[in-house]
Amino acid sequence: MNLETLSLWDNKLTGPIPPELGNLTSLSYLGVSGNEGLSGALPTTLTALERPLSANAAGDMEG
Repeated sequence: MNLETLSLWDNKLTGPIPPELGNLTSLSYLGVSGNEGLSGALPTTLTALERPLSANAAGDMEG
């Protein structure tokens, strides 16, 4: 897919960020701040993307 920006701010998301987001190979920005229920670290599938990923979690991820 050619999705470059994914903003999911303030959506009351919980649990870990799905590793399947790594399938979005053109993703360059992921915004998830304001989701206090997120846990864990960024999946390795996101940190291994071809393009550098800018992520904004603003301290919301626990774990």
